[in-house]
Amino acid sequence: MIDRKLVEILRCPVSREAVHVASRDRLRELNAAIEAGELKHADGRKVEAPLSEALETEDGARIYPVHDGIPIMLADEAITPAAE
Repeated sequence: MIDRKLVEILRCPVSREAVHVASRDRLRELNAAIEAGELKHADGRKVEAPLSEALETEDGARIYPVHDGIPIMLADEAITPAAE
């Protein structure tokens, strides 16, 4: 699980917006969209793996996966749920 103090200082590398931990309900929505093949990374690749934890920008425009407590805050790895 990601450290909450770390989340407080992290910012989206694209928009510089604050991020927050995605709720369980939000993760369920995202994982359903991933399973349906509807979500893509910012670089256009389809998201293949379900999310167990993620950080989301305040406006919901970008979601960053968290693997083993480590946020993957790379612009190309951001998930862009605009098609939801």
